[in-house]
Amino acid sequence: MRRTCRLAAGLVVLAAVGGGSPARAEIIYNNLQNVTGYYYPTAMEVGDEVALAGTAREVTEFRVMLYAPAAVTIDASLDFYQNDGPLGKPQTWIWGATWQGVSFGGVQTLVFPIPNVLVPDTFTWTFTGTDPSAGVLLNDPPTVGSSGDYLWMYESGAWTAVDFGGTPVANMAVRIEAVPEPATLVLLGSGVAGLVIRRGRRGF
Repeated sequence: MRRTCRLAAGLVVLAAVGGGSPARAEIIYNNLQNVTGYYYPTAMEVGDEVALAGTAREVTEFRVMLYAPAAVTIDASLDFYQNDGPLGKPQTWIWGATWQGVSFGGVQTLVFPIPNVLVPDTFTWTFTGTDPSAGVLLNDPPTVGSSGDYLWMYESGAWTAVDFGGTPVANMAVRIEAVPEPATLVLLGSGVAGLVIRRGRRGF
């Protein structure tokens, strides 16, 4: 069984890194509310396969809640993958970036602006830190979207499914915002215009 750690009581410090999201963005996945009191400390690449709500699929903002028992400075990498590998494992890389010199201690919410990255309805995001004492909080259940009771870890050149037997449920604490694809917006606009024209003709 993989190792998880329970948080000490009374840790409520929050902070943000990065910018915000466009006003028209919508939340398509949210697992920040229901805190279990556990986190997953590791310097390996580890993440969660999520099923998104709504129809917006161009990701503009990604929030992740981390915990470190003492002050640390890490390089934080975020990557998106399609689950098109054998047995539904992550395989095709979609997008990724690394933020260097992220300093925090205790519970911290990192906010990463994303450059309108198109994702499928279900995909895996992963987080890689550079300090094994720090990790992502484990919250459950999500309030928007859904996720299975397992994580994906990239170890020794292969993806491995990780679960904790339900204690805690292996869902990571993130929130994802997105905007509709431009083609969807154009189609919607054309449809609205068509309705206006037809209504006008009926009036004559």
